[in-house]
Order: sequence, then structure tokens, then C-alpha cells
Amino acid sequence: MHLLWAGSRADEAAARIRGQSFVDGGILRTVRETRAAGEEALVEIGRRRLRSFLKHGVTTLEAKSGYGLSVESEEMLLRAAGRLAAEGPQSLVLTFLGAHVVPDERAAGDYLDEVCEVMLPRFRGLASFCDAWSDPGAFDAAQCRRVLSRAAELGYMLKLHAAQLAPGDGVRLAVELGAASVDHLHYLREGDARLLAMSQVVGVVCPGTAVNLRMATEGSARSLAGAGARLAVASDFNPGTAASENMCLTIGLACLELGLSPEEAVLGATINGARALRAHRRCGSIRLGKRCDLALLDAESYLEIPYRLGVNLVSATVCNGRVAHAA
Repeated sequence: MHLLWAGSRADEAAARIRGQSFVDGGILRTVRETRAAGEEALVEIGRRRLRSFLKHGVTTLEAKSGYGLSVESEEMLLRAAGRLAAEGPQSLVLTFLGAHVVPDERAAGDYLDEVCEVMLPRFRGLASFCDAWSDPGAFDAAQCRRVLSRAAELGYMLKLHAAQLAPGDGVRLAVELGAASVDHLHYLREGDARLLAMSQVVGVVCPGTAVNLRMATEGSARSLAGAGARLAVASDFNPGTAASENMCLTIGLACLELGLSPEEAVLGATINGARALRAHRRCGSIRLGKRCDLALLDAESYLEIPYRLGVNLVSATVCNGRVAHAA
């Protein structure tokens, strides 16, 4: 998920709902607004969002960069995320996503050179993971392989954002490189689900994004679950297509729009979500030796989550053994 970015793209979302085009929008609009905001403003934005996630029972989050797309701005995002991680009470996992898209002012080749030879070495210790986006309009599989292979050499754990907009080689690349997860997966190629099921790579689906982009009926989530792949469910939380902190809603949409069972969706939002961040040994389930992180629901059972679609059923959130939020 993308914790830190500035501005709003609600007007773009409204245009998409109306079936209208929107000039000068998209990721690069958010990049401009994020760069202009500065570190202190981003930290305060992050604090507000983390409080909202806490109310929705979320105790461990990923904080991707990717809305800076320059050495200075990407470092600013990771530095701000690191400050928030130190404040607690939630646990943050930091991911460098310099290979998000090509910034306005750069050529693709020159920018990737900078990502690989300047940003990745410089950000060791600031981020645990490196991510890249393989899709039309972002980067192709060969470019992503270059970035992620260089990241692996430097000791980063790997993630891949792929197949959100079209089928591609993302699943095979993630398995080849031993990534922790491959995210989005609205489109699968023949054999992708089985390939994931035979690997340790977690397939992450983002129901809110699928619904907002009207891709919810493609069937990839059900194919992944049917093949026995490790399947995580995520909010994606980003300014373009999924700006909701409500994980009860996300779980409900995973069931009602992507075809997952309540059990598959809840496991996807808990232990398999933790696996996607390589955090499953410390969180994601109730087990001796793990962090005591709990979301207490005002409900008779977890089956009410998709049944009462969109209602935040969280009555209290416990982080590391302490009540961090109570309704």
C-alpha cells in the first residue's frame, strides 16, 4: 500500500465514474503534489492516515515510496515513513518503488540507470523491500528484472506489481526471482495460477482497485484460490483507484466481487497479508511468541464482515499487547 502521498484525485475518480476523460491527471499529478508538500507535511499526513487505519483494525502496514521519482523525493518519502515507523504503535514495512513510472522530466533508460546505480545503493537501510511495476505504461518485464536483480544483489527483499492492466510475464518473473509477493494480478496467463501455487510467492489481490477499474469479474482471484496459491487481500491504498482504509469493506469486496469465500478473504487479510511482507513470523495470527495484535469486532462472527458490507465492525484495536484504539 502507498501510505505517503499528497493531494487528492477525487475529481479524477468522479470523471471515471461519469465515463469522462481527465486531462493532466494520473500518477504524475500526485508526484508533483507530493514533491511540493515536503517531509513535515507528509509525516503529518501519514499520522492522520495511520490513526484511521488503527480505527479499522490495521496493525501492520506497508509504506511504499513511488510518488517522488527523484533521488531527493524518494529519500524524503522513505525518511518520512521511517519516522512514522519509529513513532508506533503500528508496525510499518518500508518498500522502495522508484520503478513506479518514468517521471515527466526523464528518459526511461536514464531514469532506470539512476534507480539501479544511485537510488538502490543509497536507500539500503531505509527500505527493506524493492518493488517495480510491470504493466503497459510503466515498465516491461526486462526492465523490472534489471531493477529487482540489482536490488537483490544489494540485499533487498523483492516484490512485484504486475498484471493490473493487462496479462504479462509478472508471475513468472516474481517466481524466478523468489519475490515475497506479486501484487494486483487482475489478469492471469495460462499456467500462472499453478505456477504460483507451486512456489512460495504470495499472490496479492486488491478488490477496491479491481472494482474501481471495473475489472472485478475477470476471475483471477478465484483461479488463484482454486489452484491453492497463497493469496493475500490488500486495500492497495493509493490516490488513483483505492483511497479507503476500510479493511472490512476490502474483505467484503473480495467475497462479493472477486468470488473468494469469507474464510479465504479473512486469511488473505491476516496471515497471508503478513506473508506478503515476510512478517508472518511476528504477526498475522494469534500464536505464542508473536506480537499481540488484535482487531476486536462488534459482530457475532467473521461472517458478518461481507454480510454487513462496508460497515467498520472494529470496536477495539490492540497493538503489541496494548489497546491502541477503542470505539
